[in-house]
Amino acid sequence: MIFHNHVFNLNDLNLVLKNVDWVWSNNLTRLNSDWDFSVVHFSKPVHVYRLDPNSEAFDIIKKAMYELTQLSSIGISYYFWPPGSYIPWHVDKSSLISNASSVYLNEVWDWCDGGLFQYVDGDQVHTLKPLINTGVTQTKNELHCTTIQSPNTQLRKSIQVWYR
Repeated sequence: MIFHNHVFNLNDLNLVLKNVDWVWSNNLTRLNSDWDFSVVHFSKPVHVYRLDPNSEAFDIIKKAMYELTQLSSIGISYYFWPPGSYIPWHVDKSSLISNASSVYLNEVWDWCDGGLFQYVDGDQVHTLKPLINTGVTQTKNELHCTTIQSPNTQLRKSIQVWYR
């Protein structure tokens, strides 16, 4: 696992946040109904918006993540996590994906809200609170999950980036 603080500079972060809010307010997402059951499990649906590779937001995110990881992204999406959503323990499995990153976008997040990123390192489980402008990069061989979000929490927003 590689952890990232201050993924974006302030101007880029503000542009990305405005774009995320615009996507959500204009109902441009689709549900994750095509995900494998082993990853969806009994989660409430996660809303997904795949960014256009020709968009300004895509370029900003791709550049920032390349500077942090030295990996070239093949896909970037916004995820919107409502209360009751989560992703159970899994290992990313795809012949097309070598690594993946998550970047968190909520300005305020409490431990009791759930939606925590967890990963296994040996016999220990580590937990990361999804704080704004922080992120994590993992390989497809690392066991990880996102804990279930509390019933009364706000919408959790994140960016998912995939690499080949």
